[in-house]
Amino acid sequence: MKHLLSAFLIITSASLGLPPDSMAGKWRVNNTGIPADFTSLQTAATSLTVGSNDTLYVESSMFSYGTVTVMKRLTLIGPGYFLGQNPETQASVAPAMIDNITFSENCNGSMMTGMTVLGSTTLQDTGIVLIRNKLNNVSVSFPSLQNYIGQNYIRSLYMYASDWNAVYNNIFALDTPLSGGYCFNMNETSSGTVRNNIFCGCQYISDCIYENNIATGTAAAGNDVLTNHNSSVSHNIGASNQYGTSNNNQANIDMATVFTGTGSDDGKYSLLPGSSAAGAGVNGEDCGIFGGGSPYVLSGLPNLPAVWHVGISGDQVTVKVKSN
Repeated sequence: MKHLLSAFLIITSASLGLPPDSMAGKWRVNNTGIPADFTSLQTAATSLTVGSNDTLYVESSMFSYGTVTVMKRLTLIGPGYFLGQNPETQASVAPAMIDNITFSENCNGSMMTGMTVLGSTTLQDTGIVLIRNKLNNVSVSFPSLQNYIGQNYIRSLYMYASDWNAVYNNIFALDTPLSGGYCFNMNETSSGTVRNNIFCGCQYISDCIYENNIATGTAAAGNDVLTNHNSSVSHNIGASNQYGTSNNNQANIDMATVFTGTGSDDGKYSLLPGSSAAGAGVNGEDCGIFGGGSPYVLSGLPNLPAVWHVGISGDQVTVKVKSN
């Protein structure tokens, strides 16, 4: 089995949620008519004024920022998602949306956080960090290696010929039967560590360390298929018999006894008191997205202070801010 070594360095830097160079340029992008440095995200990404290692703050909008190709090392920061579903998120609950985004060659080490991608997210370079985003279909293929994909809400992910990836604390939401595709498809030419995720549908895993995950698919729904090629699978919980019962795996667990099942689209995966996922992971960690060293953050709020309330009463203005 191929092992992850440098990916843990990626995790350390990604968990900070900060641009790779704090001295680099910072630019605002807004397409709602509010004055900013740029109205177009693609124009900002290709501008000669915006240098490698710079940060683009993409602001809330009811309009998509269109299709974007990143061709140098950049950090893209949006406001998060499901902002109207969870409390104390942002004063404006509109997300920052992109139709499609490609991290092309020469953008090694780029990061995206707090963004909503309506179509495809494509990784074509190494060391890309996707953290706390709402993504539709994600594609990772050679020469893209050593990526960190963590704390996202993702419909489905396809990985081909891509090694040493870290996939931590994500929700994979595609829950159709196998005929409708995999929510997680890790081709046999790929490798990595897959940890503390929730999988709502069928999976194909390869050459990975796979632990502390929860699969909600059932045999009755036909979305419980797990195909394993040469992976170490332990300390996982399945609603069906995805994992069996060896290596500290649990099978045929009623998910109504695992999750609260109420609240926001991501908050409903919080563990119930006494859940069978509590302490069931490696080294006594919780299984699922809120366990481990990089727990999921509701609404994908970036690791920056957020103004979540602005109140005006006469000449009094009240602003409430919290860190994330």
